[in-house]
Amino acid sequence: MLPKIPVVDLSKEDLKPGSGSWLLACNQVCHALEEYGSFVAVYSKFSFHLTFSLGSCNRVFESTKELFDLPKKIKILNDNKKPYRGYIEKSPHFPLHEVMRIDNVTTFEETQKLTKLMWPNENDPFRQNFHSYSKLVEELNELGIRMVFECYGVEEYCNSHIKSTSYHLRLLKYEEPRCTC
Repeated sequence: MLPKIPVVDLSKEDLKPGSGSWLLACNQVCHALEEYGSFVAVYSKFSFHLTFSLGSCNRVFESTKELFDLPKKIKILNDNKKPYRGYIEKSPHFPLHEVMRIDNVTTFEETQKLTKLMWPNENDPFRQNFHSYSKLVEELNELGIRMVFECYGVEEYCNSHIKSTSYHLRLLKYEEPRCTC
């Protein structure tokens, strides 16, 4: 039987540094990462400024589809001189997928910049969906980082590590392989 990936509940209202639920969650996160390399986070938002639900996930998927449905001449405007950034179209090397990367996606300005590039007349739902999603991922990542740093007794390095982190979103659209039978 295959091992199950651990599930860690990070949505408890009393999950505050120093509390019993915080210490338990820290130990669960570290154990899961040490033993399995990952875990499933249950994360019902307890912060008031962001909410993300199944409906929000569906809106992100719909927005992703909307982005990839744009004409190629629009998508190639997301150009970046660095390798594997910006828009990468299907090619002999990547015949089954195309890629769109959004750099610094947690900043409103960068999400807005891509939105204006793809939709000059604006697309607020797209921008809001990806900005909200990226802020949630940023918050969840920072929570996990704080827990790991605290568990290993190096919390004094946590803030500088978090400040050095930048977030990039890589979206992929896959095609089903064609049978050559």
